[in-house]
Amino acid sequence: MPNFKDLKNTLKTIFVTFAACIGIGFLIYLYASKMLLTTTADSLTEMAQLGAKIVASDIQRRLQFLETISKTETIKSPKLSFEKKANYLNSNFITDDFIRLSIADRQGNLWASDGNTVNIRDRDYFQKSIAGKSVVSNLLTSKIDGQIVVIFAVPVYVDGRISSILSGVYKGEELSKITDGFRLGEEGNSFIIDQSGKIIAHDDRNLVYRQFNPIDESRRDQTLKKLAGLIEGMTKAKNGAGSYRFRGTNKYLGFAPIKGTVWSLAVAAPNRQIFKNIDQLLVFLLGSFLVICVILIFITFYMEYLRKRVLKERKVSSNIIEVANIIVIKYDHLGNIFEFNKFAEIKTGFDKEEVIGKKNLSEFLGAEPSQYKALFHSLTEEIYPRKTELAIMAKDGRKIYFIGHRNFLDFESPNRRVYELMGFDITEMMETEKELRESHEKLAVLNKEILASEEELRANYEELFMSQQLLMESEERHSLIVDAAGIGIWDWNAQTKKGFISTECLNILRIDPKLKHDFLRELKMRIHPDDFEYALQIWEAYQKNKTGNYECEYRIVLPNGDIRWVQGLVKGIWNKDGELTRMAGSYLDVTRLKEYQRKLQYAAYHDSLTGLPNRLMLQSYWLDISANHERKIAIFFMDLDNFKLINDTLGHIFGDQLIVAIGSRLNSIPDEKSVVFRIAGDEFVICVPGLNSVNEVETVADRILGSFIESFVLGNIRVHATVSMGIAIYPDHAVEVGEILKNADMAMYKAKELGKNRYVIYDPSLQTVVDERMKLGKNLRDALRNNEFSLYYQPQIDLKTGRVSGFEALLRWFSPELGMVPPLKFIKITEESGMIVELGEWVLERACGFIKKMEQITGTHFSISVNVSIIQLMQDNFVQRVFAILEKYQVGPEQVELEITESVLIESFDVIYRQLQMLRDYRIRIALDDFGKGYSSLNYLCQLPISTLKIDKIFIDNIVNNDKGPIITGDIIAIGHKVGLKVIAEGVEVKEQMEYLVKHGCDKMQGYFYSKPIPEGEVIEFMRGKN
Repeated sequence: MPNFKDLKNTLKTIFVTFAACIGIGFLIYLYASKMLLTTTADSLTEMAQLGAKIVASDIQRRLQFLETISKTETIKSPKLSFEKKANYLNSNFITDDFIRLSIADRQGNLWASDGNTVNIRDRDYFQKSIAGKSVVSNLLTSKIDGQIVVIFAVPVYVDGRISSILSGVYKGEELSKITDGFRLGEEGNSFIIDQSGKIIAHDDRNLVYRQFNPIDESRRDQTLKKLAGLIEGMTKAKNGAGSYRFRGTNKYLGFAPIKGTVWSLAVAAPNRQIFKNIDQLLVFLLGSFLVICVILIFITFYMEYLRKRVLKERKVSSNIIEVANIIVIKYDHLGNIFEFNKFAEIKTGFDKEEVIGKKNLSEFLGAEPSQYKALFHSLTEEIYPRKTELAIMAKDGRKIYFIGHRNFLDFESPNRRVYELMGFDITEMMETEKELRESHEKLAVLNKEILASEEELRANYEELFMSQQLLMESEERHSLIVDAAGIGIWDWNAQTKKGFISTECLNILRIDPKLKHDFLRELKMRIHPDDFEYALQIWEAYQKNKTGNYECEYRIVLPNGDIRWVQGLVKGIWNKDGELTRMAGSYLDVTRLKEYQRKLQYAAYHDSLTGLPNRLMLQSYWLDISANHERKIAIFFMDLDNFKLINDTLGHIFGDQLIVAIGSRLNSIPDEKSVVFRIAGDEFVICVPGLNSVNEVETVADRILGSFIESFVLGNIRVHATVSMGIAIYPDHAVEVGEILKNADMAMYKAKELGKNRYVIYDPSLQTVVDERMKLGKNLRDALRNNEFSLYYQPQIDLKTGRVSGFEALLRWFSPELGMVPPLKFIKITEESGMIVELGEWVLERACGFIKKMEQITGTHFSISVNVSIIQLMQDNFVQRVFAILEKYQVGPEQVELEITESVLIESFDVIYRQLQMLRDYRIRIALDDFGKGYSSLNYLCQLPISTLKIDKIFIDNIVNNDKGPIITGDIIAIGHKVGLKVIAEGVEVKEQMEYLVKHGCDKMQGYFYSKPIPEGEVIEFMRGKN
């Protein structure tokens, strides 16, 4: 029976466990503290590095701002006084970045944008700037207003020499505002020091105003020694972290240098904030230890309670054993018996006194000699409980057969292994068994005869059983598949009028289980009225043929009014007389499948972006309408003008929004007979049946173009879009849909060639135009690389002096295969392909090189006028590329004039305005070409930053060919001068035109009257002859 350890040992165990827990908790606390310190140091250092980068970026931005100003012609000009330059700074460049801007000469005399003047020759930042460096000063007191400020200074270079110093004044307070934004937690802070260790930015502004230096202060205050050591590391432009004490608070900080300055930034936090989580961990560990101690004490007292209870139960069990006639013998691992109960005495004939301490277990074993050793070992060596059956020798020599258990009681005594034999006397049972064994031998012979028959019966049974199992598995598998597939099944005996309907079948058809006896009637009632006749016809055909399966999909109306699609399958069985005897079937809810099929069909025939019918729908629609329509059908094929440009500049998301808006507007134009299709990216088709005359077709076309007069407003951007449209008519121009679309497409491209925003009706001759266009595109791809382009120059005459003042550069293409190709034929192709960007840059380079060469030969400054495309203007880097070319050829910006057309403004006025303004800011002149042709608007003259107005040739021709022409031309000149523009007349061919222009004060002219465009090689000879 059990033997428990005493309470003293238990308490000792509790104490040792408690001490171990405390030790482990202390080690965890030390490790967590160390890890938190390391993490905090890394976090503070990374935060300081991030803050340093932000401050450095802000400083660099301000220096770049000053460097940009220093490169302006006004600041660099030696002709302007420093006072005027200061006024120029005050008028154009005062921002929130600086409280004032200043410019100083080489002697340190400074002129500020607010009108003050001082001498800064003694300032350190001035001395560094005059040596050629861009400088950020330390905190200093302004000589002008006494504020604490930081000075940003850059040198101004003229012809490679420093001519002056440009500086900006930045409030010192702003640095502290920046550091206010960097802190770790609510109690953390950050600050900036200069190279001497002096604090120049801090949330405690008093430290900044006192110019507090921890290194100097540490000589008087020993508590600042650690902080002074960290500050010394910061003055050496290092990264790092460490702890210190300041104003009675233990803190930790991380620091990093600020690039481009001699400053460093530090981020600090108090230890109580850093160790807040560790304190919480310590509280948790202490609480855990207390709980463990309580549990251990509870376990100790509970074990004592169990020990007393077991002793009590042991005594009760002993009494029960005596009453139940159970033999109990206890012995040790050597076989020494030390307990022999009353019933053992009765059965063996030995008294307890004769056995205990005197006899060995081995003397009681009645085993055969060959089995004796193994039996004794099993009773005295094994420790696992086991059932045992053995013979015990009685005092009179009889064998008493015993069955029971041998139990290992190791806890009864600590010095020896103790075992217990406990069981019943089965001697009578063994004798009876012997008699039965003898009877069994007699039956063995009979049993062999029976076995032969039994084997045959078993084989038959097993075969039957296997068949039954396979059938059950098949039924189970079928049931699982049907349930998983959501299939409802039913079976009906037409003769007995009885059947089976599955629960899933009732659920699909929403039939009340109480009505399943009337299943067929309920089913008929649910079939949709529109589908009933169809389902009945298929059923009657199936009954007539009596072969295969009945299969039909139809709608049913549920009791709540919902409509569902079901698929019904039926298999019927007929007798030899052709009478239906039985049928079985299934129902499957296919509503979701039908809906999915409907969506797939819609997606296949509609554009996913606009929801309009697509090209596939157009083909299907065309087959129906052309087959059933005796009247003519008009196809309006539209392509959005300059859509690639919109996508490239405003992004594809904006482009998609514009496509949706255009689709919506087009869909509102036609009548109910017409259909709008989107067949590609920016291509739409409107199919209008019943238009029997060209006038009707043109009326619809005008309505479509007119719908684009109003701009599209998408978000906060207003875009003016136009379309070019080609029209083909069935059956005049084609019958098949592919052919008629191709012809309409050709007409659309012709409309683009004629200037866009118009329509063209197909004509067979357009095929020649398309072929020519393709041939041009193929040859254009290699033209620039093969040096097939060249520039011709047409002189521009100053009408006041009669001398050449400049030239317009005109592009020419000499193709080895095509000969001379006019610009009107190939410029549009280069714009559509994007080649115009590279080609336009080539033109500007060649033109600037030409004008520089003319200046070197003649000693005269000429201007050069170059046409630019909207595609070029929409490039983000267009202005930068222009500046780069001017700098490369050393051409002054005032010598260059860029010409744009009015059509460009119509297409993208809002978008190009910024580019033009930047060009004008740098004194590059902008000319409005072909004024009066197409979209003339005085609004452009007032809003755009243009400098020159070029009158279109048609108005110059009308000076001598039209009575009202001179009046209109004179008005245009007067309007141009009214808004401060120079006016140039194009296409002047006769003397009368020139005289009229001189009389009305036109500034310049160009045309065949003076000179046609000539190649570069002939310009010098021409100039010698004319000038």
